[in-house]
Amino acid sequence: RHGVQAPVDATRALSVHYLSTKFLQEVADAGMAGGTVRDVVAPVIKAKGRDLWCRQYEMVGSSYVDAVEGVDNVGPATHMMSYTWNYKVDVIVETVETYCAQVGCDPKRTYVWLCCVCVNQWYVDASRDKGDCISFNDLSQIFEDRIVSVGRVLALVAPWKSPANLKRIWCIFEIHKAIALKERGVQLEIVMPASEKADLMREICEPESRDLTKIWEALSDVDVAKAEAWSSSDKECILAQCETFGIDRLNAQVRAHLKDWCCRESMHTLQTLESSVQSVVAHQRVGYMLSLFNRLDDAVTVLTAGIAISGALEPGEHSSGSSQMAKETAGMWHELGWARHRKGEYALAQDACQNGLALVDERLRTCALSSDDVVALRKEKACLLRAFARAIVGDDPFIQPPPDRIDEALEKYEQARDIFCEFDKGSVELGKIYNNLGLCFGIKGDFDSAQNAFDAAEVIYKEKGILHHPPNMTRLYNLGCMLVKRGDVEVAAAKLSEAWDIAHAFNNSMTTVIEDAQKRLHTA
Repeated sequence: RHGVQAPVDATRALSVHYLSTKFLQEVADAGMAGGTVRDVVAPVIKAKGRDLWCRQYEMVGSSYVDAVEGVDNVGPATHMMSYTWNYKVDVIVETVETYCAQVGCDPKRTYVWLCCVCVNQWYVDASRDKGDCISFNDLSQIFEDRIVSVGRVLALVAPWKSPANLKRIWCIFEIHKAIALKERGVQLEIVMPASEKADLMREICEPESRDLTKIWEALSDVDVAKAEAWSSSDKECILAQCETFGIDRLNAQVRAHLKDWCCRESMHTLQTLESSVQSVVAHQRVGYMLSLFNRLDDAVTVLTAGIAISGALEPGEHSSGSSQMAKETAGMWHELGWARHRKGEYALAQDACQNGLALVDERLRTCALSSDDVVALRKEKACLLRAFARAIVGDDPFIQPPPDRIDEALEKYEQARDIFCEFDKGSVELGKIYNNLGLCFGIKGDFDSAQNAFDAAEVIYKEKGILHHPPNMTRLYNLGCMLVKRGDVEVAAAKLSEAWDIAHAFNNSMTTVIEDAQKRLHTA
């Protein structure tokens, strides 16, 4: 086919139908089944256009896509994919197939722009060999124009526990650009292989996985400054552009988009579950995650629905199964109270905690429980007592509720402390209770008792190795505010500065709250 001319169309792309049939077959025929994009470039992608004349660059050797014909196989791009060449080809194809099935796209009319097949790799290699590479600024502008012309970007995130694309600077930059170009009509969608997505939803929803730390860390592990690039000059140029926008701001922007996607997918998963104990557990965990990601209205909706499902399933007799349901439901009342608290709805927060406490007390009084069940319900009661007391005290260390309400809060904190001292001494939760006691004593004006409580929290946090994590940030903030009231200005300034450093490191919204306290300190 030497001398046959390839068409010139910068948005020409392969259909999902072609990728899942002919393309995968060519990969398998080349002995590359299960190979990565990088593996198949030479034997499959470049081989396809070896003898085709490229009109764009006036050379023999075209892009893969220019060697394909037929409206069912090739057409103007409807989607553009952001991915890494280290992804396996079959994973990429499976992902776009799943996407078409989920959103109802016709695979024969869904054309995905993939740089590996849509860019002329013969030209890229020849230019690299001559040292005649396109400038980054020109490449960036071409890239931006292409995103806008296509209008829809699919960012392939896998594996969810450590997404490979979030380790590559170009991929992070592509996600950022797609978000930034939203006002010009660009839509960014996160996509994931079906098996990865199912595993993520299991991690979120199933009772065997009680800790959401892995998910939090995976979706927070975005740092464009530490990301890798094939070309050091590319990295330097991308970082220069990112610095104009703000490195921390860009990282936070990408993290927020990933977390929003995870929240939406989790809520969609809940809608597919039948009413069952599993559904109750899933609602509790998704509600907690939504609250953790600051989606408070959604958290209230999900937790309220979970409590309703639990009530409909609750068995009539007082069995061990009922105690399990009580733990999950009490946990939802606790999370609902905390979400209400963060929305500033303190009275509704107290109502939620009171309902949870009533449920726990009823189960402790009437159920035949194992010793483990008793411990679990008592600890849940302690968490509810703490949340109740927090809703009484509020969030401002400089605002004092009525004395009788402060005493009520102190009583609940002390009950919670006693439970954890009995069953889980040295836990982070106990450290948080000591911190709350310090805040409460400080508001009351009992500064010595406040200092003792803050010191007890510090001992626990130090033993747990979390002095540079958010729980200690809150302790330092409360301690600093107490010291302002006591008149220890220099020490207060140091504590508030330490708190701000931790908040900044974790991109925590407490930074502005701490800054307000620092302004109050300067006034003092």
